[in-house]
Amino acid sequence: MERLARKFLLILPLLFLHPTPAPTEETYPLYILMNGQQPAYQQVIQGLSETAPGISLTFFDLSNPDTPGKIRSAPPPAALLTLGSQALKFAQEIYPQVPTIYAMILNPDLYLSPEANATGIPLKIRPRTQLETFKRFFPSLKRVGVIFDPDENQATMAEARSAARELGLILVEKRVMNQKEIGNAIKDIIWTIDALWMIPDSTVVSKESFQYLLENSLDRRFPLFAFSENFVKAGALLALAPKYQDIGRQAGTLLKQVLSGKSPKSLPPLYPEAQLILNLKTAQALNLSLPPELLNRAEKTF
Repeated sequence: MERLARKFLLILPLLFLHPTPAPTEETYPLYILMNGQQPAYQQVIQGLSETAPGISLTFFDLSNPDTPGKIRSAPPPAALLTLGSQALKFAQEIYPQVPTIYAMILNPDLYLSPEANATGIPLKIRPRTQLETFKRFFPSLKRVGVIFDPDENQATMAEARSAARELGLILVEKRVMNQKEIGNAIKDIIWTIDALWMIPDSTVVSKESFQYLLENSLDRRFPLFAFSENFVKAGALLALAPKYQDIGRQAGTLLKQVLSGKSPKSLPPLYPEAQLILNLKTAQALNLSLPPELLNRAEKTF
């Protein structure tokens, strides 16, 4: 039964990725690279199949050790869709000039050269959208703490600073270069902030650091804003998280533009639609009275 289930997971993407095109529709070769059969990836593929149903697609799973050899021996595609950081890194190594759409990756710039023939959908919500949401539902909010690695989040923080100024918020920034500096960073700002905003940052975010930030937020009674459902489930107050199926639809939109002749370089990255996720138990622990509008807006609660 377990072997059959694994076989079904390998076949499932192909069911989405090989629709029968209308006789009058031109089809194009496309490779989709991903690492493993994650449920989130299947949602992306479903969204893609809805937006670009007439395109011929070929699936490659990099978790299979034979896959890299098969890709190298296959003819170059007209375009690539990559899901995850490993897929984008591999694609840039083997097909640096092939038009590429990336998705399901937090910081694609870490894997792209300035000349990369690529665009896509970063796996995060725009900083402005997040800060606007925080301010809307917590109007008394003034000082928001952010701990980040400047090498990883320079562009994100530049946009966040601009949005914060317009919204009347003050970003209390602490820059760190490794996880050992997080303890001192939170101690430096813990008594001066109204909330702590955890942004996607591989230097800062880990299971251990999240637990440390969460404990401090609960002890000091200020909300911890996160960026994924898992962190809210683990105790953060709320997150604006991407909708995976929406990412697939956006990838399909970009793909059709690329296949119509547009250069990926001319297409700015798209940001996914956000879903608001809320932890009611944490709100109670923080003694917060949540506005009805926030409760109605939340698509998932814990």
